[in-house]
Amino acid sequence: MISYNGIAVSSGIARSKAKVLNDVNDFAKVEVGDIIIVYKSFPGWVIPLIKASGMICEIGGALSHIGILCREAGKPCVSGIPDVCSIIKDGDDIMIDGNKGEVYVYK
Repeated sequence: MISYNGIAVSSGIARSKAKVLNDVNDFAKVEVGDIIIVYKSFPGWVIPLIKASGMICEIGGALSHIGILCREAGKPCVSGIPDVCSIIKDGDDIMIDGNKGEVYVYK
């Protein structure tokens, strides 16, 4: 297991497979329960967030748009992990701890 520390943006814990989204055209790839990984906030992320169990955002903080969306949706969110979009791959087994701001990758 590998762990990464970031910013706790929205509380909660979720474990599932990772889904890295590089642009809005990747929305269709999200399956129920996935943990979404994005580079930065975008208003359209609310659509896949409904199906997701949590979110990781490379940049942003507690007052970022994605943080507000996740708190309103009751989904855990961690932000501020450099290069997370390239470190974690689609399908990786991950756990997100939005209480502590930690992400765990199980290999």
